[in-house]
Amino acid sequence: MKKYFYLIPLVLALASCQKEKASDNREVYYNAKIYTADANNPEASAIVVEDGKLIYVGSNEKALAMVSADSLKHDMGNKLIIPGLMDTHCHYFGLCNAVSGREMLMLDPHASHEETLQMVKAYANKHSKEETPFIVGMGWGHNVKTLASELDKLGIDRPILLADIDGHTSWANSAVFQAVGVDKNTPDIAPGASGFTRDAQGNPTGRIFEPAQCSWVMQQLGIYGKDDVLAGMPYVDGHYNSLGITTVYDAGGLAINDSLALQAASEAPDHTIRVFASIYYNGLESDDEYIARAKRMRQRYSTDMLRPNTLKAFKDGTTDAGTALVFKPYTPALGKGTGNNMLSSEKILSVTKRAAAEGMNIHVHCIGDRAVSEMLDVMHDLGSISGTKTLAHCELLSGGALEKFYQNTDVVCSTTPAWMTELKLTREYMGDEDYFKYHMPLKSLIDGGITVTFGSDAPTSEVGMYPMNNIWSATCQGIDPSLIDRKEQNLTVAQCIDSYTILAAKQLGVTDELGSLTTGKWADFVVLDQDIFSIPVTEIKHVNVEETYLKGKQVFVKQ
Repeated sequence: MKKYFYLIPLVLALASCQKEKASDNREVYYNAKIYTADANNPEASAIVVEDGKLIYVGSNEKALAMVSADSLKHDMGNKLIIPGLMDTHCHYFGLCNAVSGREMLMLDPHASHEETLQMVKAYANKHSKEETPFIVGMGWGHNVKTLASELDKLGIDRPILLADIDGHTSWANSAVFQAVGVDKNTPDIAPGASGFTRDAQGNPTGRIFEPAQCSWVMQQLGIYGKDDVLAGMPYVDGHYNSLGITTVYDAGGLAINDSLALQAASEAPDHTIRVFASIYYNGLESDDEYIARAKRMRQRYSTDMLRPNTLKAFKDGTTDAGTALVFKPYTPALGKGTGNNMLSSEKILSVTKRAAAEGMNIHVHCIGDRAVSEMLDVMHDLGSISGTKTLAHCELLSGGALEKFYQNTDVVCSTTPAWMTELKLTREYMGDEDYFKYHMPLKSLIDGGITVTFGSDAPTSEVGMYPMNNIWSATCQGIDPSLIDRKEQNLTVAQCIDSYTILAAKQLGVTDELGSLTTGKWADFVVLDQDIFSIPVTEIKHVNVEETYLKGKQVFVKQ
């Protein structure tokens, strides 16, 4: 055998030549300004794509040498290319339901009670009972009186179910309770945390609070099903692609059960959004029941484009509703309470230990400072896991929550920078400078070694759905006169893009295949009409996406 040893260098050289040989199947995008989000190779001028993956990221000269005369070559005219963006917290299936062909009633959170009732009546007059057997709406604010009797007096002979601006509280008429068989003998789904507001006799008055009970009512009514998700999916995918988004994490559709939503997504043809999905835990199942269900759904529905591998739970409510769990009471405008403790820390720790042992990611909604603090304790006790740990929203980090975050750098903070523009509202509700100071201190988190990712929480937050709006919000505190002056929390453009790309992939546990323009990863990338690194940051909100690519295939082009 020794006599053949001298052939090895020649064989390796031939293999190397074959690897670099030009191919008609390759496409090259050159003459571009490329931000890769890859720390080892942060900038490039060209990429080469083959079979949906990146086989080269670097110079124009080398990229062009890797393709044949017949290969497709795209001169990008020095346009900026960035990796495909990821929405790290949305309600994708809820969005699909909302645009499934029915015109949802959209309310004004600033409208008076009577104005809101007029909107409901006008909608009912426009849409007959035959056309719309259920009236479903969203967006009311604090001015409404959430009594079934107030909706009943409109004389509309069908169920009416209206979610508030943040989707955590619903307002129903009597027809809803009749349709689902709810009366004074019906127990709350999670007493004290999620259920029905009742009168002295125990009868539901019309207000349904927090997602567990709200979603139960929606599912009992059967308002949305698999066909609704399928009908809305092309529009939602197209809209996301137009924003440069190629991947989303769905934090629970709630209006439709997990199984139906996942079944719809698994059957969708020509899906142009990669969906990492939740298996929702509401605390009603035993750990064994939840884990068995999660494993069954993961095995049944997992594909390259659909990955249900995350436990999602709610620790508290929202600031707007006065149900975010906080240390200090709210101002009298919200009842001086300290919010809802949706699930005990002991219960969350127990089930997340089981889920983590199965390789699942953990994702928990927590907004108030006490909720964040308690969940950080849970994450610490959970220890090192093979999946990822994420706390969603984290709006208030006072009361020592920020400092506790610094001690748990393996926990991701997924949030929505557009909400930083709502500091005036937070001050009104909280009435304390500490809350103003510790409202979403993103730079402080990043400087402390915390992974921060950006999501939208759509459809409950429309402003957060637009990445350029989020980047503008995160970079412009005190620079743009329309925002509150808090320059010390400004992020750089690069930090924002990283939060949408490589750090988002870290949250989802897929940095080996997504999140940066790196050789060997999927060719998900976006072409912008302006260079957001060179224009004034105050102009970023006006930047548009020209083209979006998923696995090397163009899924959006600006007309």
